[in-house]
Amino acid sequence: MNTGGNVFKDSLVVTVNAGGYTNFGFTNPDTCLGPAEFNIETTSIFRLVHNGDGGYYADDVTFNNHTGSVTSHGIVIGNNANADTRFDGDIIMNVDSTSGYINFSLGTNEHNGQLLIGSEGFHSGTLTLKAYTQVDTFDIDLSSMNHNAKVLLDGVELLGGVTCADVDATINTGTIIGGDATIPRLIAITGATFNGKADLTTHSGLNTGGNMFRDSTTITCNATGYTNFGFNAPDTFLAPVTFNLEAAGIFRMPHNGDGGLFAADVTLNNHSGTATTSGFIIGNNTNADTKFLGDIIMNVDSTSGYIDFSLGSNTHEGLLVVGSEGYHSGTLSLEAYTQTGAGTIDLSSLDYNSKLSVLTGADITAGIVYSGASGSTATITSATFRGDVDIE
Repeated sequence: MNTGGNVFKDSLVVTVNAGGYTNFGFTNPDTCLGPAEFNIETTSIFRLVHNGDGGYYADDVTFNNHTGSVTSHGIVIGNNANADTRFDGDIIMNVDSTSGYINFSLGTNEHNGQLLIGSEGFHSGTLTLKAYTQVDTFDIDLSSMNHNAKVLLDGVELLGGVTCADVDATINTGTIIGGDATIPRLIAITGATFNGKADLTTHSGLNTGGNMFRDSTTITCNATGYTNFGFNAPDTFLAPVTFNLEAAGIFRMPHNGDGGLFAADVTLNNHSGTATTSGFIIGNNTNADTKFLGDIIMNVDSTSGYIDFSLGSNTHEGLLVVGSEGYHSGTLSLEAYTQTGAGTIDLSSLDYNSKLSVLTGADITAGIVYSGASGSTATITSATFRGDVDIE
């Protein structure tokens, strides 16, 4: 069915039992002044709005997706570039365990309400926010989504924050999140901006770059293999950031992005569980040039690995310090590390299972203290020391 130009002055319930396409807002916009409910009960694609410019939904809109097909059938809001619609109530989404997607796809879909998971839940398929424009700073709470569902933020600008469930989440280039973001299963991200606090966790590794973090950030890696920040493009962190390595993987930041900036303190927590093969690499290619303006705080537990300032140009204005958890194993390697601040590097608390390696390329301005605590060893090769050196 293709329909448009309708005005519904009271509540509206539309149930689709037909296959193929059902298009509302076809050529001409629809207006609904009361609550609207759309029930998709068969393997079909329901498009609201197809291409009608100026559609208006004054009250709550509920989408019930019971299509029975996870990947190829669902609900599309905005199917053409001129499909411009305003929603002034809440949008409530229900997707059962065998059904498909809800996709804010094209056009301009302005929403002056909350985007909510309904009482039936969101059990499968992908929620895509692309052509979705918030009018007010509502936070989006997706924490009740079932683990079989997915979230795609595809260049969307959100004025509020977003909280995801433990579902696969992808954040594409151009996405802006205005409030706090909690993403517990991030599988892909590039070119995103976080204006609020960010708490991101990956379980599958990442190649990402070109991101902006304006508030405090926590990034946790539960993946084996490689997790690469500053991949092909630099990342910018304007507030304190904590990186947690919680699995036997390798966390590289930056990988090869030229011009990365860490404007505040950086904390590296290495809990990888493998002392020789897992850890942090700061600078993984010769063009990985990054500035660290705050302190770098290092914590390595008794069964975990290294922290390696490896390649590129890593300039550091703050202090390089051992954190409250200690540095209990693996090697601290200072190679592509240039100290530009005035504070002495105090590594006297390194544990006996750890090692210090200061290699060619290191340029230490203010001095270094290292005591070889309880049998810990140091290797010095062609490094430059411009201040006092106390290495035992």
